[in-house]
Amino acid sequence: MKAIRRTVAVALVVAVAAVWALPLQAGYLSNSYSSYAYSSLGHGPWYGTVPYSNSSLNGTVDYVVFGPGEFALAFPPSTTSYHPPANELVYAYQVHSTGSSNTSALNVDIIASHLYDSIGSFPLDAGGLPPVGESFVPSGPLVYAKWNYIEPGITTGNSSVGLAFASPNTPEMLVGTLGDSGLGANIALPSPSTLMVPVPEPSTAILLAASAILLGLRRRFWCR
Repeated sequence: MKAIRRTVAVALVVAVAAVWALPLQAGYLSNSYSSYAYSSLGHGPWYGTVPYSNSSLNGTVDYVVFGPGEFALAFPPSTTSYHPPANELVYAYQVHSTGSSNTSALNVDIIASHLYDSIGSFPLDAGGLPPVGESFVPSGPLVYAKWNYIEPGITTGNSSVGLAFASPNTPEMLVGTLGDSGLGANIALPSPSTLMVPVPEPSTAILLAASAILLGLRRRFWCR
């Protein structure tokens, strides 16, 4: 028993040191915070920026897949009305429009037989345009997570707020579509796969909890 406790303690120290040493990720979703995007379960990181382009419809989409509990760590419940289930992943996106055609919608493909829930949006430090509609739209074997805007949409040089939905399933890359004025641009974006989030063993859960607490403290320190 003493050997087990010592092993867990050593692992905890190593994990805490590793979390503190990780660089702050700035720019994803236009917000400066530390989200390691599902890496806490050893499957990440799931974050990045993807350009979209079709004639005059141009821009980028930032994406982050938050592990269980990570979204609330980055965006405390007191700062947003979007409250996804704490034990699920959060698939989050932000659209940045740079073309002369305004961007009026983001669709993210989801296989209809996979699990998904809690679509919504959330504010970011850098601002952004909130959608007028947020819904899951069935379409044969697919479901579209859809966020849409009334005219003029997301105009050149502007961005959306954070756009999100939740799922207990781990991510895979599928198709996202940006559209406006009869134009559409397809890009690769994360979407739920068939695999559910594994339940961590007790010792792993202790490490995850400690890392989460440290990330919160570290975020407060760097945001001063």
